[in-house]
This record gives sequence, structure tokens and C-alpha cells, in this order.
Amino acid sequence: MAAAPELTGVARNVNQSIRTNETSLSHLEEQIDRLTDALVSVNADPTEMQALYEEERSKLLQEISDKSRLLNQTLEELKEKEQLHEQEIGMLQDRNRMEKESLVEQLKSSQAELLDHYNRVDLMENEKEQLEWELSKAEEKYKRQNENLIDQNNALMHALQDEQNKSRDVIEDLERDLQNSAPKPYR
Repeated sequence: MAAAPELTGVARNVNQSIRTNETSLSHLEEQIDRLTDALVSVNADPTEMQALYEEERSKLLQEISDKSRLLNQTLEELKEKEQLHEQEIGMLQDRNRMEKESLVEQLKSSQAELLDHYNRVDLMENEKEQLEWELSKAEEKYKRQNENLIDQNNALMHALQDEQNKSRDVIEDLERDLQNSAPKPYR
């Protein structure tokens, strides 16, 4: 991903070199024009000077053209590389976006499961507390009922004991009465 800015920088440098060469060509043309003017002014053969000028100008133009073509070719190659890098960056960004979306969905799903788990735990805790409260109430109720049954049992045992004592007294009374009412042998 870092290659794209470097390529852009190189492309800027290539463009700058092209502009510099064009500026240099313009300066050389101006120098040639000045030299031509100077030679003409010192009675040089203008046709010969013009031929030299044209020859030098042609060489310089060819050199600049060659350099410009080479620079343009390099610039095109850099643009192609930059496009490839941009495509790679786009694909990586798409893949990262899809992975991020997938991770977000997984996170949401995990959060929902965790929330559901916590809700179930809370519900079970509430049910446990309710059952413990009901158990406590039931234990109190059964304890009271047991105490009441023990009291009733004790009361019944006392009542039974009283009845048994009364029955024994009645039986003893009846036996005495029976002995007292039985005919006595004559002697």
C-alpha cells in the first residue's frame, strides 16, 4: 500500500524533469539566437551560421525529444504501476471491509449470545431465590404443622392416659362392686 504514494512522487519528479528539459530547451534556443545575432554582427557568414544553428538546434531538439519520450515512457509505466497498486489497494480495502463486517457480525452474535446467557443466568437466579423463599416458607409451615401435630399428639396422649385412668378406675369400681354384690358363701 505504501508503494502508491512513492509512485506518485516519482511521477511528479518525471513531470518536473520534463518541464525542466523544456525550459532548458527554451534557454538553449535563446542562447543560440543570441550567438547567431553576435556572429552576424561580427560579419560572419549568415548562411553558414544558420546551418550551424539549425544543426545544433536539431541535435538539441532530438536529444530533448529522446529524453522526453523516455520520460513519457517511464511516466506511463509508473502510471500503470500506480493503477495496479490502486487496484490492489482497492481489493485489500474490500477484503478488509468484508472481514471487518464479518467480525462485526460475529461480535454482534457473540454479544447477543452472551446477553442471552446473562438473561438466563439472571432468570435462574431469580427462580432460585423464589424457590429458596418458597422452601423457607414451606419449612416454616411444616415446622408449625409439626409443632401443632406434636401438641395435638401430646394432648391426645394425655387424653388417652386420662381415659385409660378413668377406664381402670371404672373397671376397679366394677370389680369391687362385683365382689361386693357377689353372694357370700354361708358358713
